[in-house]
Amino acid sequence: LAAGEHAAAEDTVVSAKPSLVWFWTGLQGIPVPASGDFSAAARRIKPARWAIVDALDEDLAAQNFLAPVLRGDPRHWTPRWQQGLTTVWERVE
Repeated sequence: LAAGEHAAAEDTVVSAKPSLVWFWTGLQGIPVPASGDFSAAARRIKPARWAIVDALDEDLAAQNFLAPVLRGDPRHWTPRWQQGLTTVWERVE
């Protein structure tokens, strides 16, 4: 996520590693909701404008819980950038 190019200072990012989001971008991060309940997870990530899914072994929470919510809600989430195993999604409304 190129914070200076695409994200505003007040944007929030859903990530399995919210502290690293803050460290690298200065943006507030919220953790991936570890819930199989689609509605509960969607409510939890509603404040975010961005979501990061890394298809890495250490990021199974994003793969298992966040990616299905993002893919299942195309009215509100769209993939904006992908490189290797990382996809950045943006909330659209």
